[in-house]
Amino acid sequence: GCMLCSGAQPQLLWSMQSGPRKQAGWRLKMIFNRHGDEGGRATAAAQNYDELRRAMVREQIRDRGIRARNVLDAMLAVPRHLFVPEEFRGAAYADQPLPIGEGQTISQPFMVAAMTVALELAGQGRVLEIGTGSGYQAAVLSRLARELHTVERSPTLAGTAAERLARLGYANVYVH
Repeated sequence: GCMLCSGAQPQLLWSMQSGPRKQAGWRLKMIFNRHGDEGGRATAAAQNYDELRRAMVREQIRDRGIRARNVLDAMLAVPRHLFVPEEFRGAAYADQPLPIGEGQTISQPFMVAAMTVALELAGQGRVLEIGTGSGYQAAVLSRLARELHTVERSPTLAGTAAERLARLGYANVYVH
C-alpha cells in the first residue's frame, strides 16, 4: 500500500495516443485503485440487472461528477454482474469492490469510471492494462479503444477472464 492513497493498490494502464493535439506514443497512467438472489425468470433478472446498472451509473458515477458521455455509455453497456462470481451477483452493482478469487477484487464502479476517464480515450487508441482480474475494466476500456491488451499474473484469473470476454463478444481484447 501507499501512504498517499490510504492503502490503495496501483493499477497501471498504458494508452497509445495520437491525433491533432496528441503526440503519437505510449503514455503511462498509474491510477490508485482502492480495494478495500436471482429467483425470477432470466428475462426478469436481466431487466433487474439493467435497472441496477442504470442506477449505478446515475447515482455512483454521474452524480459524483463524472460527465464524460463515452465513459458513462461504456459503463451502461457492460454487464458488471457477469464479471463477478455467482454468489456475489446480487451485489454486483453496489458501491463497493467485490472478491473475484485469488485474493483479488473487482473494483468499485466509481473507481473503474475514474480510471477510464483519466485515460482520455478517443476510440482509436491501443491500451495495455496490467492486472486483468475478472476482465471488467478491460471490457469497459474495450468500448473506448481500438485494441486492448491486458496482462494477468494469475493463470486462473487470466483463463476465466479470457473465456468470459470472448463469450461476451469483446473481440478487441487480448488477455496475456
